[in-house]
Amino acid sequence: MTYRRLAPLALAAALLLGGACSHDSDGQAALTSRTASRSDGSSTTTAGEPGTSTTEPAGTGDGGSTERGAAPENQNLDVEQRNPYGVTLKVSGLRFEKGDIFVDAELINGSTYDATITTWDSGEQLRLVDDAGQTYNYVEAKGDQETIAMDAGESVKGTFAFRGPLTGEPDHLSLVMGVYDDDIDGFDLADKSKANPWSPGFVVPFELTWA
Repeated sequence: MTYRRLAPLALAAALLLGGACSHDSDGQAALTSRTASRSDGSSTTTAGEPGTSTTEPAGTGDGGSTERGAAPENQNLDVEQRNPYGVTLKVSGLRFEKGDIFVDAELINGSTYDATITTWDSGEQLRLVDDAGQTYNYVEAKGDQETIAMDAGESVKGTFAFRGPLTGEPDHLSLVMGVYDDDIDGFDLADKSKANPWSPGFVVPFELTWA
């Protein structure tokens, strides 16, 4: 799967399940994927369309359960946030499979700046954080790739994978990128004085429902 450099605001589809970006000779930005290994020996691969996997989901739309215990209900979402510089984050789904957590999302760089989402442990990296402050890490990219980079006008659409399982039964879970832990509660997307055009910040809260 790939995402391409297109005209401003054009969309490009790619699968982000721990992907690493590289550039081909024709200027196309290719996304290389990895497999998220499971403790039980099974795996979910990145082959197929965004938001799908080659393994049977452990949970169902009404919650179900996994080998690691009860999971919250899966959610179809219609969430959109746009920062002051024109970078948009859309979230369309939250799923729990075999203890891990999957977020279907799209990032659109509508700004005039190149934008970078950091995925490594920098303090403001892409991650999930629950209401008790527990962090769930992004499934790291192959090799040494530590960022998801988008030129002005580029976009990326796919599935972010995070290593679970959830600790306890939290009521809320937030998708966090470009924001430090101490700033999550008071984060104001509209505050341009604190926004960084090159490393956009987002906090998207989800209310969890347990079956």
